[in-house]
Amino acid sequence: VGGINITDGVKKCLEEIKWLKENNSAAVNFGPFMARMDVNDKLFYPIYAYCEYLKIPVIVHASLHYWRKAYMWHGQPQYVDEIAVDFPELKFIMSHGGNGFGPAVLAVAQRHPNIYLEFSALRPKYMAPEFIQAANSYLKRKCIFGTDYPLIEFDHQIDLWKSAIKEDNWNLFFYQNMLDALYNEPIPM
Repeated sequence: VGGINITDGVKKCLEEIKWLKENNSAAVNFGPFMARMDVNDKLFYPIYAYCEYLKIPVIVHASLHYWRKAYMWHGQPQYVDEIAVDFPELKFIMSHGGNGFGPAVLAVAQRHPNIYLEFSALRPKYMAPEFIQAANSYLKRKCIFGTDYPLIEFDHQIDLWKSAIKEDNWNLFFYQNMLDALYNEPIPM
């Protein structure tokens, strides 16, 4: 996965995406809040369009964050819904699973086959129960494990999630859903 920074300019981002694709990167990653921009800002639209065209997924910080120099609302689920409507073939992975924005995140993931929730840096015991229920049932093919390693030990994070995710769903959550998000056609709900 390769990162881009919109503050370098759209042209530079597009050049970097092209390079990433040519060098077999699985996805493009960025955090709009670091640029103090909403995830649906029209400046990102050429990036989304190019990634959709190249069939390269984007992983975007679409959750609350704790950097006090930017507003925490830049990744709201209604903004992600707009992106999914405008770019229906773009694979969009919401980093940190939309944590902090409540059930609207789940509705967006359920509504759009191209939206996935990735749960890095999160401990299941501190998440709203409806997220764990969704990961074990109706969104079990849309939820992806992540660690935030090296900030959180990999094995420890796996153990925490194994206690929250039904054993029947482990292969999906820890492995298959990420492969589907990166390489396969979205699965209609």
